[in-house]
Amino acid sequence: MDILHDICQARPEEDFCVRVVFDTGDTAVFDCKPYLGHPYWRKLGDPAFFRQVRVAYGTLAWPEDIDIAPEDVWEKAVRIAGGDDCQVAETPFEPYR
Repeated sequence: MDILHDICQARPEEDFCVRVVFDTGDTAVFDCKPYLGHPYWRKLGDPAFFRQVRVAYGTLAWPEDIDIAPEDVWEKAVRIAGGDDCQVAETPFEPYR
């Protein structure tokens, strides 16, 4: 069984990408564009909504209970060397209502 890695930090980037830091310390960029055509993630296509990304319980999360599983992010994100300057977005986010 593979080990699951939580996302600890996230920051929205240009072109519907999110810069993430995993619990391993690895920093990566995750491209969300392939998800935008699916009805569940369609709202992420709004740049203002997309910038509301947060980390909730180790996963990428947005308002309205939209999320992307950390195992998908781990598998598909492109690692970047020496990129440990990612900071958690400062706007508060409550994953459950």
